[in-house]
Amino acid sequence: MNIRASLHTLFFTIKLILRLPGMLIRYYLKRRKAVGQFRKELIAHGVSHQAAKELGSLYPFKLSEIIGITRSFAGSRPS
Repeated sequence: MNIRASLHTLFFTIKLILRLPGMLIRYYLKRRKAVGQFRKELIAHGVSHQAAKELGSLYPFKLSEIIGITRSFAGSRPS
């Protein structure tokens, strides 16, 4: 790999590392808003508060699930 390609890769890696915390916070807040809206819609359609809370906890793609999936892909690299 030549020096230009190395610098290019380094630049974009640093850029990704710096942007990652903001991306994670934005994802967390948007998911939280979606779960809240989902619960409100369930309650508006006659579902009890307790049942809406339980169903909201089943809402897919928690941040911890995504991190776990990413780690499993990183750990299962072919040799």
